[in-house]
Amino acid sequence: MEILKEVSLLNKERIIISNPEKYMRVDIRNLNYDDGEGLAGYNGNVVVGYGDEALDIFFLSINKVKNEDMDTICEKVMEQFGQGGKLINLIIYNGDATIYNLNEEDYPEHSN
Repeated sequence: MEILKEVSLLNKERIIISNPEKYMRVDIRNLNYDDGEGLAGYNGNVVVGYGDEALDIFFLSINKVKNEDMDTICEKVMEQFGQGGKLINLIIYNGDATIYNLNEEDYPEHSN
């Protein structure tokens, strides 16, 4: 048997935005925070959907997020994205999805 051609296939991770019309734009950024084990390092990506009334932020962690790091992640997201004057919906993908409405007290019309 003779090998005619060798082909290298690339596996790429894909992020699919299910309702792109909901957002004016979508960004993908790194998120770094200090997890208490030394200097802050790369911890994952955030996908940010800029909507009319709110920011939908999806944190995709590269490692299992410890419960004690949840507040740190929320603070870091507020630091990076909280200046825009919009409600922030943070969804953390950590094997299961956890949703935090970070600044809903500033936007009572969005509270349940």
